[in-house]
Amino acid sequence: MMIFILYYFILPLLTVALIAFLKSPMVKGFLGELVISICLMFLDTGKYKVLNDIMIPSGDLPDPSDPSTADRTSQIDHIIVSIYGIFVIETKNFKGAIYGSENDFKWTQVISRKQKYRFYNPILQNKGHVKSLQNLLGNHFPSIKYIPIVVFTSRADFKKLNVTSHVVYSINLLKTIKMYTRRNISPR
Repeated sequence: MMIFILYYFILPLLTVALIAFLKSPMVKGFLGELVISICLMFLDTGKYKVLNDIMIPSGDLPDPSDPSTADRTSQIDHIIVSIYGIFVIETKNFKGAIYGSENDFKWTQVISRKQKYRFYNPILQNKGHVKSLQNLLGNHFPSIKYIPIVVFTSRADFKKLNVTSHVVYSINLLKTIKMYTRRNISPR
């Protein structure tokens, strides 16, 4: 009787729970960031210092009339400090067709005719990350060049993107980083 319960009830329930867990946005996001972290390991450690999953105070100024704005933070997927500047990378592990423009507030992900989702423009999201970093570093490093990059894993299909900012597939991330060759920061 115990084997029957285990085989026909508990194992299928655990299987469904595991599948649901693996399909959750949080896990998908983590896996996408992990893929990019591994990709960034191939950068020359003498030229690039990689920081993953960094939480810093938000670049937004707190609203004195709203105490909840005092403790806002910004979670940055990847920061790369190099002599060429500071790369600020936002990772998206989305599947399906991706549509959007540089300044649209929302972009669209289309998985099928019945599955269409809107999400916050990752270029604008990453601009917020850059602003937070600039506020954190303040006047200590006024001439640093910040290079924002939005990277999608290969599950995405750029159908109609109207952008001038760096929005790249993960396969092109290292090439995009390495195209910056002009020294901007002293190598201390």
